Amino acid sequence: MPLLRLPSVDDVAELNRLHRAGLYLDAFHFAQRFAPPEDWRETQAVVLAGRLLSCWGDWWRSNRCHRRAWDSAPEDPAAVYYYGLTIEQKHGPFEALRFLRERR
Repeated sequence: MPLLRLPSVDDVAELNRLHRAGLYLDAFHFAQRFAPPEDWRETQAVVLAGRLLSCWGDWWRSNRCHRRAWDSAPEDPAAVYYYGLTIEQKHGPFEALRFLRERR
């Protein structure tokens, strides 16, 4: 089995377009061309991977992507936002609010 490649900037833009249009199944099929979302490297791609995984019903992998995005880029607004949502989902709104306030 050949190794799958990481998505390019153009591929991420297309996945983002499909996600914004609500075409989650199309995005799923398009993403099958690439390495698993957990292996994507660029922060923007990792955040999008987490968003797509949540739309596909895989919350555990989505949370892992959002945590990894925040770990690699703690100043990136999207990484902070989506990791904050992960905290809210796992620990409740008070912990999410505390996390976000600490980032000011």
